[in-house]
Amino acid sequence: MKKATIRIITSLLLTIVFVISCKKIINSKEGSKVVNEKILNDKLEATLLVKAAQNNLNTIALCNAVEKIEEDQEIKSVAIAIKEEQQKIFDGIQNLASENMISVASKPTYQADVLKYFKNENIVTVDILDNIKDKLETQIEVLDTLRLKTDDNAIELAVEEYLEVLKENKAITQNTLESLE
Repeated sequence: MKKATIRIITSLLLTIVFVISCKKIINSKEGSKVVNEKILNDKLEATLLVKAAQNNLNTIALCNAVEKIEEDQEIKSVAIAIKEEQQKIFDGIQNLASENMISVASKPTYQADVLKYFKNENIVTVDILDNIKDKLETQIEVLDTLRLKTDDNAIELAVEEYLEVLKENKAITQNTLESLE
Protein backbone atom coordinates (compact mmCIF):
# COMPACT_ATOMS: atom_id res chain seq x y z
CA MET A 1 0.00 0.00 0.00
CA LYS A 2 2.80 2.40 0.86
CA LYS A 3 4.50 1.76 -2.47
CA ALA A 4 1.28 2.44 -4.37
CA THR A 5 0.74 5.72 -2.48
CA ILE A 6 4.31 6.79 -3.12
CA ARG A 7 3.92 6.02 -6.82
CA ILE A 8 0.69 8.00 -7.04
CA ILE A 9 2.18 10.99 -5.22
CA THR A 10 5.33 10.80 -7.36
CA SER A 11 3.23 10.61 -10.52
CA LEU A 12 1.17 13.60 -9.42
CA LEU A 13 4.27 15.65 -8.57
CA LEU A 14 5.89 14.80 -11.92
CA THR A 15 2.70 15.72 -13.74
CA ILE A 16 2.50 19.07 -11.91
CA VAL A 17 6.17 19.83 -12.66
CA PHE A 18 5.62 18.89 -16.31
CA VAL A 19 2.52 21.12 -16.63
CA ILE A 20 4.32 24.06 -15.01
CA SER A 21 7.31 23.60 -17.33
CA CYS A 22 5.07 23.50 -20.38
CA LYS A 23 3.28 26.65 -19.25
CA LYS A 24 6.58 28.50 -18.86
CA ILE A 25 7.73 27.41 -22.32
CA ILE A 26 4.46 28.57 -23.88
CA ASN A 27 4.61 31.91 -22.07
CA SER A 28 8.20 32.53 -23.20
CA LYS A 29 7.24 31.79 -26.82
CA GLU A 30 4.32 34.25 -26.56
CA GLY A 31 6.69 36.82 -25.05
CA SER A 32 9.08 36.35 -27.96
CA LYS A 33 6.22 36.89 -30.39
CA VAL A 34 5.32 40.18 -28.72
CA VAL A 35 8.94 41.33 -28.79
CA ASN A 36 9.28 40.40 -32.48
CA GLU A 37 6.08 42.27 -33.33
CA LYS A 38 7.37 45.34 -31.46
CA ILE A 39 10.67 45.20 -33.35
CA LEU A 40 8.87 44.93 -36.70
CA ASN A 41 6.59 47.83 -35.79
CA ASP A 42 9.58 49.97 -34.72
CA LYS A 43 11.29 49.23 -38.05
CA LEU A 44 8.16 50.25 -39.94
CA GLU A 45 7.88 53.48 -37.91
CA ALA A 46 11.53 54.28 -38.64
CA THR A 47 11.11 53.63 -42.37
CA LEU A 48 8.00 55.81 -42.55
CA LEU A 49 9.59 58.66 -40.59
CA VAL A 50 12.62 58.59 -42.91
CA LYS A 51 10.38 58.67 -46.01
CA ALA A 52 8.26 61.49 -44.61
CA ALA A 53 11.32 63.56 -43.73
CA GLN A 54 12.85 63.07 -47.18
CA ASN A 55 9.65 64.06 -49.00
CA ASN A 56 9.35 67.02 -46.67
CA LEU A 57 12.87 68.23 -47.48
CA ASN A 58 12.25 67.79 -51.21
CA THR A 59 9.08 69.86 -50.91
CA ILE A 60 11.02 72.61 -49.15
CA ALA A 61 13.60 72.58 -51.98
CA LEU A 62 10.83 72.90 -54.57
CA CYS A 63 9.24 75.78 -52.64
CA ASN A 64 12.63 77.50 -52.57
CA ALA A 65 12.81 77.12 -56.35
CA VAL A 66 9.36 78.69 -56.83
CA GLU A 67 10.28 81.47 -54.43
CA LYS A 68 13.43 82.31 -56.41
CA ILE A 69 12.16 82.05 -59.98
CA GLU A 70 8.54 83.15 -59.72
CA GLU A 71 7.80 86.81 -60.31
CA ASP A 72 4.11 86.71 -59.35
CA GLN A 73 4.06 87.78 -55.69
CA GLU A 74 0.88 85.82 -54.89
CA ILE A 75 2.38 82.53 -56.11
CA LYS A 76 5.65 83.36 -54.36
CA SER A 77 3.69 83.93 -51.11
CA VAL A 78 2.01 80.54 -51.46
CA ALA A 79 5.40 78.86 -51.88
CA ILE A 80 6.83 80.69 -48.86
CA ALA A 81 3.82 79.77 -46.69
CA ILE A 82 4.03 76.09 -47.68
CA LYS A 83 7.80 76.11 -47.12
CA GLU A 84 7.36 77.54 -43.61
CA GLU A 85 4.75 74.90 -42.73
CA GLN A 86 6.96 72.18 -44.19
CA GLN A 87 9.88 73.41 -42.07
CA LYS A 88 7.73 73.18 -38.92
CA ILE A 89 6.66 69.65 -39.88
CA PHE A 90 10.27 68.69 -40.61
CA ASP A 91 11.37 69.98 -37.21
CA GLY A 92 8.62 67.91 -35.59
CA ILE A 93 9.52 64.79 -37.56
CA GLN A 94 13.16 65.30 -36.67
CA ASN A 95 12.26 65.55 -32.96
CA LEU A 96 10.07 62.43 -33.10
CA ALA A 97 12.83 60.57 -34.89
CA SER A 98 15.54 61.57 -32.43
CA GLU A 99 13.31 60.67 -29.46
CA ASN A 100 13.04 57.20 -31.00
CA MET A 101 16.76 57.03 -31.90
CA ILE A 102 16.06 57.26 -35.64
CA SER A 103 18.27 59.22 -37.98
CA VAL A 104 16.50 61.10 -40.77
CA ALA A 105 17.82 63.03 -43.75
CA SER A 106 18.91 66.62 -43.36
CA LYS A 107 19.20 67.52 -47.05
CA PRO A 108 16.87 67.08 -50.00
CA THR A 109 17.65 64.40 -52.55
CA TYR A 110 17.48 67.10 -55.20
CA GLN A 111 20.88 68.36 -56.20
CA ALA A 112 22.06 71.70 -54.89
CA ASP A 113 21.75 73.14 -58.38
CA VAL A 114 18.02 72.38 -58.60
CA LEU A 115 17.33 76.04 -59.34
CA LYS A 116 19.76 76.05 -62.29
CA TYR A 117 18.07 72.91 -63.61
CA PHE A 118 14.66 74.55 -63.51
CA LYS A 119 15.96 77.64 -65.30
CA ASN A 120 17.90 75.65 -67.93
CA GLU A 121 15.01 73.35 -68.74
CA ASN A 122 12.51 76.20 -68.90
CA ILE A 123 10.23 74.40 -66.49
CA VAL A 124 7.37 76.66 -65.62
CA THR A 125 6.03 77.30 -62.16
CA VAL A 126 3.03 75.08 -62.90
CA ASP A 127 5.35 72.07 -63.25
CA ILE A 128 7.07 72.84 -59.97
CA LEU A 129 3.76 73.39 -58.17
CA ASP A 130 2.48 70.12 -59.60
CA ASN A 131 5.60 68.42 -58.25
CA ILE A 132 5.01 70.06 -54.84
CA LYS A 133 1.43 68.76 -54.87
CA ASP A 134 2.74 65.24 -55.61
CA LYS A 135 5.24 65.47 -52.74
CA LEU A 136 2.48 66.63 -50.39
CA GLU A 137 0.29 63.70 -51.47
CA THR A 138 3.16 61.30 -50.81
CA GLN A 139 3.74 62.80 -47.37
CA ILE A 140 0.04 62.45 -46.58
CA GLU A 141 0.07 58.78 -47.60
CA VAL A 142 3.25 58.00 -45.66
CA LEU A 143 2.17 59.82 -42.51
CA ASP A 144 -1.33 58.36 -42.65
CA THR A 145 0.20 54.88 -42.79
CA LEU A 146 2.43 55.80 -39.85
CA ARG A 147 -0.59 57.09 -37.90
CA LEU A 148 -2.43 53.83 -38.46
CA LYS A 149 0.51 51.53 -37.69
CA THR A 150 2.22 53.23 -34.75
CA ASP A 151 1.81 52.12 -31.17
CA ASP A 152 3.38 55.35 -29.89
CA ASN A 153 0.78 57.90 -28.77
CA ALA A 154 3.18 60.85 -29.17
CA ILE A 155 3.85 59.92 -32.78
CA GLU A 156 0.15 59.40 -33.48
CA LEU A 157 -0.86 62.79 -32.05
CA ALA A 158 1.90 64.66 -33.86
CA VAL A 159 1.17 62.94 -37.16
CA GLU A 160 -2.54 63.80 -36.94
CA GLU A 161 -1.55 67.46 -36.59
CA TYR A 162 0.85 67.25 -39.55
CA LEU A 163 -1.78 65.57 -41.71
CA GLU A 164 -4.18 68.47 -41.23
CA VAL A 165 -1.51 70.98 -42.30
CA LEU A 166 -0.45 68.85 -45.27
CA LYS A 167 -4.03 68.51 -46.50
CA GLU A 168 -4.48 72.28 -46.24
CA ASN A 169 -1.22 72.86 -48.14
CA LYS A 170 -2.27 70.40 -50.82
CA ALA A 171 -5.59 72.22 -51.24
CA ILE A 172 -3.79 75.58 -51.46
CA THR A 173 -1.41 74.17 -54.06
CA GLN A 174 -4.30 72.71 -56.05
CA ASN A 175 -6.17 76.02 -55.95
CA THR A 176 -3.06 77.87 -57.08
CA LEU A 177 -2.59 75.43 -59.97
CA GLU A 178 -6.20 75.87 -61.02
CA SER A 179 -5.85 79.66 -60.95
CA LEU A 180 -2.86 79.40 -63.30
CA GLU A 181 -4.73 77.37 -65.92
